Amino acid sequence: MATHPDALIREAFGQVGRHRLVGEIIKTYSTNRSDVYEQALRGLDFDGPVRVLDVGCGYGRFTGHLKGRVPPGSRCTGLDLLRENGQPFIDTARHIDPAAEFITGAAGEVGAMAENSYELIITAYSLNFCNAIIPHLARIITPDGSLIIISHARYFLRDLIDDIERALSESIVAGSVQLEQEHLMANFNDENAMGLLAPHFEQIDRIDYRNQLSFPLNELEQCFTYIDFKLPLLIRMNQQGDAGLTQYRDMLFRHIRRGSQASGVYRLNKDDCIFRCSHPVKEDVSHAG
Repeated sequence: MATHPDALIREAFGQVGRHRLVGEIIKTYSTNRSDVYEQALRGLDFDGPVRVLDVGCGYGRFTGHLKGRVPPGSRCTGLDLLRENGQPFIDTARHIDPAAEFITGAAGEVGAMAENSYELIITAYSLNFCNAIIPHLARIITPDGSLIIISHARYFLRDLIDDIERALSESIVAGSVQLEQEHLMANFNDENAMGLLAPHFEQIDRIDYRNQLSFPLNELEQCFTYIDFKLPLLIRMNQQGDAGLTQYRDMLFRHIRRGSQASGVYRLNKDDCIFRCSHPVKEDVSHAG
């Protein structure tokens, strides 16, 4: 039985400081020097103040990029499963909206929101967990509003998955480890997103964001910090608990060090995809999701 997505989110994103650190690691070691959030928001133009909802807002990284992009008087609301993200989100969003709000709850909370509530909805890396909310997003966006999505590509971290599988073949706890990545990436990605979005939005623009994380051999500890953050989303221990996970993790890192000796660098696929959706199709979604 797969781990419930809410549990995965809590395990991976429950420490705000760690989440921020990983964001800095991604920024530092990305080969694509343009910022994916800036690319996603490029060209936004509003005649007046807008109401903004950030779904799966975390500590507010996506919302923070709205500074200078939305008119004064705009209102910002963050929705996130983790209560501990509340104050960090408010601290980030108050530069745009001094009265910014935070809602603690799963993404499904959008189902209870009123129709035409927001001119702009943004969401980064959340629909991998909750693609069922797409009809509701179309419902709560105003007819002239926009939904902007950043998502992992289908083969995000493929290099790491390959190494996880190779390390499993060497590990005495191999039978206790189950890969989770395939399930998560199948929910929403660059290959199936258009099919999921097209029934609910008349206009969808796609932007591919090609990227790698490139770690020199002498800076692999930064890579391991990033992998530690992602590992709960990629594997599940069926038994042996924390001790088994630590044993497997150490073996994985040794495997990565050995494999990086010849080239002097370890590279990870970090391809993302941006979808900018407008002209929502209004329908009765009272039974959706």
